[in-house]
Amino acid sequence: MDADGTEYSMVDMYCVVYSLSGGEWVAKGKGWSQLHLYHDISDNTFRIVGWTVSDYCVVINVNVTQDCSYKEKSEDFHKMMTGGGKETFGFGFYRKQESLDEAQRFLESVLKAIESDKQKHIASKLRHEALEKEQAIYEKHEKEARERRRRIEQEEKEREEKRRIEQKEREERLALEREKYSQNKQQKHASFDFFSTGLSRVLEDNKRKFEQQAATASFSSSSSPPPQPRARKAAAAVSEKSSHGKEQTTGKSSSAKSLYHEGKDNTMEQLWDPKLRSFKMGQLKILPARRVSRSPSTASSAEMKKQTAATPQHDSGGGGG
Repeated sequence: MDADGTEYSMVDMYCVVYSLSGGEWVAKGKGWSQLHLYHDISDNTFRIVGWTVSDYCVVINVNVTQDCSYKEKSEDFHKMMTGGGKETFGFGFYRKQESLDEAQRFLESVLKAIESDKQKHIASKLRHEALEKEQAIYEKHEKEARERRRRIEQEEKEREEKRRIEQKEREERLALEREKYSQNKQQKHASFDFFSTGLSRVLEDNKRKFEQQAATASFSSSSSPPPQPRARKAAAAVSEKSSHGKEQTTGKSSSAKSLYHEGKDNTMEQLWDPKLRSFKMGQLKILPARRVSRSPSTASSAEMKKQTAATPQHDSGGGGG
């Protein structure tokens, strides 16, 4: 075991160490040497170290790797070549069974060390390949992840741009709708104002016309006397004719006639309607003059009575004059 406590001797033997130089075997050191196969457990490596028994001069110190070769040339001689054939060593043993057994054990241990190093390198190679494969998979996944992130970012940008365009279109549409609504509202207000103004003007004109008509009607009813109906004109004509033709009428008939006319005038004033500017024809009644004595004017009185009875029919058809 070395000072660090990580390397120990697996097997040892006594032999004469030779080196191949110019095609001939040349002994190294003086006399017999002691060889050891060391194993370093810290890194799982092997090496062969040998020194002379007489003066402890180191005659060999080489690593045992997968590139080395160790062969049994004969029962008492072994040959070893380092990696790449740089050095070639020979080991000669004493022809004694005990020495030959040690040589055989040393041979088997060296071959195991070479195989172990070979397996180590194979495992290392496999680990390296696995790491490379994992690295490749990781890089592939990383590349896919980057591509996926890039695609997601691109899609997010496109969605954001689409939302921005839709928001802008929505705002423009709302602005157009508000403007259209405002215009329609202004048009409605203008139409309503025009209609209100026109209606106000019409109402004012009607009111002014009504006031003028009312003022005219009140002025007519207060200033002018009611018009004379046709019946009164006819009675006055008949009375005038009878007074010129027949002067034999007594004082009583004259007083009766004047009484008739007085009562008739009062009746007309009562039947006149200043609002309608006409007579109440349903209540119009004309009383004939009373005869006091028989006289030749009887025929005239009878004729006047007939005309008076016929006059309301003529007035009902023609209305107030």
